[in-house]
Amino acid sequence: MLRAMMVAFPDAAALRGVHDQYMLGDALLVKPVTKPLAAGGDATEVLLPPGGWYDWFTLEYRAGGSTQRIETPLERFPVLVRAGGILPVAEGAQCAADLPMPARELLVFGGADGALEWYDDAGDGDAPGLRIPVRYDDATATLTLGDCDGALPEPVTIAARLFRPDGRRRTASVRYAGARTRVCFDAE
Repeated sequence: MLRAMMVAFPDAAALRGVHDQYMLGDALLVKPVTKPLAAGGDATEVLLPPGGWYDWFTLEYRAGGSTQRIETPLERFPVLVRAGGILPVAEGAQCAADLPMPARELLVFGGADGALEWYDDAGDGDAPGLRIPVRYDDATATLTLGDCDGALPEPVTIAARLFRPDGRRRTASVRYAGARTRVCFDAE
């Protein structure tokens, strides 16, 4: 769901007048580049809400609550992920029906607790969907996949990748069969 900054952050007075950036879901902040390169479009300023934010393209961590200048070469534009964000990702599909159900990778952005209700379906509008509650506890670096609501076609292996504000990264692989499963990144 797209939301204006003032809707996504109603308590942040500084964001009430921001009309050229928006939230995509709960985790992604997007700022379109509106200037040509010759007119200064090689960088743009983004007003980051309070909390921590990661640059989607570089994975650089940025503290929120301030205006940040972000380089915008032709191949990218400002997309930032909120600390605590959990994103299911999949590559190589031409359409939603080509994606595995559920996706086989979760990206976890540390620095705050996070939660996601992971909904997935076959992409054809006919098959019933799956709902999997996912939580991340930053203090213990633990990711929990809850009990699946819906029929998981078969047990799946999911790669979970944790990015931390200090630049450290952890990867864990978990076999998920639809029952509550925990992954502790620091136990590796």
